[in-house]
Amino acid sequence: MKARISLLKEVYITMVLKLPLKDVFQFWKENTLVADDKSFTTKELLNALWNSTEFVPLDYLLSIRTNLEHYLIKKGYSFIEFTETLCSIRSVKTIFPLDILIEKIELYLFHLFYSFGFNYSDMFDFRYLILQSTNYSHDYVVPGGIFKVIKHEVHKNQFNTIMGLLYDKSIEHKYYVDVEMWTCCFLKKVPRCFNLPPFEEVYTLSDCRPIEKVLYKTNDSISYSEDSLFINNKKYGRIITFQDFLNEKRLNITNVKLPQKRVVIMGKDYFSPYHKRVVLKSGCIYGADIYLFELNYKKLFTKTKRIISSVIKNSNEKEQLFHQLEQRHNKLLSYSVDKAKIVYDKRNEVISINDKYITRYAPARILNKIVNAYIFSGKQDFEYFEFKNDPDIALDSYKPNIDIRINRISEKLRNEFPLMSITRTGKGKISFDSNYEIDYRER
Repeated sequence: MKARISLLKEVYITMVLKLPLKDVFQFWKENTLVADDKSFTTKELLNALWNSTEFVPLDYLLSIRTNLEHYLIKKGYSFIEFTETLCSIRSVKTIFPLDILIEKIELYLFHLFYSFGFNYSDMFDFRYLILQSTNYSHDYVVPGGIFKVIKHEVHKNQFNTIMGLLYDKSIEHKYYVDVEMWTCCFLKKVPRCFNLPPFEEVYTLSDCRPIEKVLYKTNDSISYSEDSLFINNKKYGRIITFQDFLNEKRLNITNVKLPQKRVVIMGKDYFSPYHKRVVLKSGCIYGADIYLFELNYKKLFTKTKRIISSVIKNSNEKEQLFHQLEQRHNKLLSYSVDKAKIVYDKRNEVISINDKYITRYAPARILNKIVNAYIFSGKQDFEYFEFKNDPDIALDSYKPNIDIRINRISEKLRNEFPLMSITRTGKGKISFDSNYEIDYRER
């Protein structure tokens, strides 16, 4: 099964927007793409992401969505902030097929012109129409899944909609990404594409992932009694049947055949120290066969203006953003080399990388010592006294100026080879790191 690469482009665009280029490059280098018997180089992959000209295997898309949070955690970034930024840069064109979009706007205009006052609005609201349209946008947002309105109620001026998300059985076992983070944010903010406020409340009621899949990267202890769930020896949930849950919520899911299995319903939130956020929500069931999302939102009594023009404006604004980011994308491509050929000319005391002059004399001797230790012993952390006391470097014992020289080397690498870095880790301490395959020689 294939997925649109545009779904990965929005991930790439958000990374280029929010993260240092070094971290962007490292992520995609670690998550290489193989499609149709072709192995993409990192540069080819970044070009394909930017130009959105390819389809990718669904497995690859799912692996990116699964691996991304763990990578962001490792680098110290917030996954919540990342997904919120991603949803904010989504364009209408990446969510809805154009023909469906026009059809739904025409339906809205029909209701508008053939109604009097607000009587027509008892069951009709443009934001609800957007939810209905997601039935057609699933392939653009959640490949292999089908959105469906399960329940829609109106209480005075308050709407309550239950959305269901089903997956093809052939991929269900693979879809253990955090759908709540990827889908709730999408559902909540999609009205913004139409110049409308986001939905006020969006919750996950039912999650297909077993508890073990939610916490599989953590060190949490999970255990069960006959009817209870324990995490780290504390009770967090109870075991019920899926039908009991549906009865409690007064939900009747028709035209969908679901097995009557036992699920876990959380009695309270579980905050994961590893994820640094709540990953198991109170009142939500886990291990189900359908994702269910509840949306609560108010009737919009203000006139919905400029529906069509806002769609066009939204798309144009996103195109302008992409144009602004193109410079950073091109810069990233220029760094996308697999090897760094480092040559130290001992006689002239000059060091170069990929035939590009870097530095000479004492700074060259310092960098040469760092690279040698990194290649031959894997050493990354250094202290200034190591350079000061090294007779091969031969610094002035009274004015070694190590700090100034290290800063100049670091700045040169940052400007010319930003995937190779020297960073300060403390007083008189530095760390060296490289995402290049280093080919070193001395002459």
